[in-house]
Amino acid sequence: MALRQKRERVSFRDRALDLAIGVGNERLRKAIVDADPGEGEWRERVETVVAGLLEAAADEPELAELCLVHAQGMDTYPGPFDLDLVEALAAVLSAGREGEAQAATAPPASVEELAAYGILGVVSERLRRGEADSLRELGDELSELATLPFAGTSSAA
Repeated sequence: MALRQKRERVSFRDRALDLAIGVGNERLRKAIVDADPGEGEWRERVETVVAGLLEAAADEPELAELCLVHAQGMDTYPGPFDLDLVEALAAVLSAGREGEAQAATAPPASVEELAAYGILGVVSERLRRGEADSLRELGDELSELATLPFAGTSSAA
């Protein structure tokens, strides 16, 4: 009987963690979507979106850490980061493919996804190290990381 109760508690704990992670990922994704003006100069849009993500993570660092650091250790979690979160960032970056990159020098389609994972990886590592206060300072660097692959060879040089 005691073993069965313990399994139920673990199951309840895992469900509660899944729920908290889902709420946290939704808040981070919403911060990305809400920060995107949807129009205007692409690089400024990227800067605004990255700043929105960093602000949300810095405002609720424990929840962001749960989502970006600790969720990776759960059996039910599909990857290093929530796919909707990655896709929300990648969607903003994909505008650079149309507007910034020249057809002959355009990076492969996976670059948006790789840049999104890179941004989330840096945020995750800062949270893991307890450096949430430094997140807001990363906006320029992470925006550069995200936009540089689309600059084309002449601009990148």
